Amino acid sequence: MEAVAECAGVTKVTLYARYPDKVTLLRAVMHERLEAWSDISKMRDNEQGETLDQRLRRYARLILRWSRVEEVRAFGKLLQGCWGIAQTVVDEMQAMRVSRMRDLIASDIVTLGACEGLSPHDPLEIADLYLGMLRSFSAPAALNEDEAAPLIAAFSDRVVDILLHGRSAW
Repeated sequence: MEAVAECAGVTKVTLYARYPDKVTLLRAVMHERLEAWSDISKMRDNEQGETLDQRLRRYARLILRWSRVEEVRAFGKLLQGCWGIAQTVVDEMQAMRVSRMRDLIASDIVTLGACEGLSPHDPLEIADLYLGMLRSFSAPAALNEDEAAPLIAAFSDRVVDILLHGRSAW
């Protein structure tokens, strides 16, 4: 807490007045970062896509681009390093982070899928399968954004192609 207070340019008394313990501070920082990243994503990507195929490809590229952002990677490492009471905050953040995207994807599967004559049995499960496939992406961290972009696009397309090819199982 001393280091945080020093970096923030406040006294420990001021820091503890706002955040009575480390877990409260951790929760606040995590919420703030998730909201900030969400706001940035909304500003950067206005092109939603009109079909389920377009939407899923857009989400895949967005998720994979974010997975390469150094701050996001550091955030993930921080989450992995938490234990004890802080693990409750980590579980809360992981659930919030995943559930937002999962719910959005499932909603699009229902809404846009209906336009294509689909009526999925369990859209949340389909969203989970999609997100699980995306989690398997890996590209060398040393690649810059321009070098990684074609790998991200190709992998995104492959995931969406596989998912949509299996629509009959939905």
